[in-house]
Amino acid sequence: MKRAYWKPLEWVINATFMPIQGPGHCYRAWQIELDEIDTRGSYISRLILGLFALAGCLIIAPILWLTVLIIPAWRYKPGQQQYDAWRQARQASISRRDE
Repeated sequence: MKRAYWKPLEWVINATFMPIQGPGHCYRAWQIELDEIDTRGSYISRLILGLFALAGCLIIAPILWLTVLIIPAWRYKPGQQQYDAWRQARQASISRRDE
């Protein structure tokens, strides 16, 4: 049951952020947050949170895709320095917090 709920939600989120972050947004976010403390929530609270995320993505996705068509410089480019710099800074902040 959980997989039937989360897999479509993952697809929607990945499709929403594809034009600016490239493929695999959810997987990369999960990798970055592996060391984060996960506060256990009820299934109902996670379901409600997922529905809000879905609604937000349905609003954001057309805006992002149209914006990238209008401003091509915002498109995701593999190995883009800005993304790599952001990821390194994020990893450094996680390492400092864990010390």
